[in-house]
Amino acid sequence: MAGTRDAAARPSAQVVREMMTAMAEGRVGDMLALMDPQITWITSVRPGLSMYYGHEGMTQYAADLRAALGSYRVEFEDITADDGGQVTARRTTVTG
Repeated sequence: MAGTRDAAARPSAQVVREMMTAMAEGRVGDMLALMDPQITWITSVRPGLSMYYGHEGMTQYAADLRAALGSYRVEFEDITADDGGQVTARRTTVTG
């Protein structure tokens, strides 16, 4: 999987889609490679915190999701990015 330098060349929405897929598949290293080390992640799914910061926080978020959901996959309904780089993803998490 590409690192953050390669990820910067792709549209933000695509990078977030790839990152969330890697997280669901348990590929934490690939997930982190797509993220800025100073990421702030605000989630509507709260198996743990409401906000996670940096790579350490995202590693914790991935662990929190895995602990709460077990095996899961993500199905995207809509994913958009604004001019400032903020990405909003509406998705369904499917367990099992």
